[in-house]
Amino acid sequence: DKIHLDEPWDSEHNRQFHELRLSAFRCPSHRRDPENPKDRLNNCDYSVIVGDETVFPGAKSTSFKDIMDGTSNTILAVERMVPICWMDPTDEIRFEAAGEGVNRYMLGIGSEHPNGANVVLVDAAVRFFSNTISHEILKAGLTKAGNDGKGISF
Repeated sequence: DKIHLDEPWDSEHNRQFHELRLSAFRCPSHRRDPENPKDRLNNCDYSVIVGDETVFPGAKSTSFKDIMDGTSNTILAVERMVPICWMDPTDEIRFEAAGEGVNRYMLGIGSEHPNGANVVLVDAAVRFFSNTISHEILKAGLTKAGNDGKGISF
């Protein structure tokens, strides 16, 4: 209720909430140094994937009918290797970076979990993706309507 939704995320008023620690946005496995100002500001371990083929294509909206690959075959959100400010809408993971693989690219999908990272599918199921997931399957999961999800299960 205190955030001014009619102002930019980084307005003078809204900046006071950037260091707010919301446990829902933090992976319990991610180690942090509470004395490090960067660790206080970068307090969100999760992201959505943005790009024309994803559930978050930019200024356009996506409805369930747009998810032709099926809600159980399409990725909604992921753990990220490098945390961000929970209020920053400009620092989500790009489709190209996500497609690099799990725990392979600092600006992509990753975590401090051994051997992989968690993802949330559009149907709200959580899956653990191994570092060895194929690029083909990962990219298929990142798209909403590539007709590439048929027969692919996570």
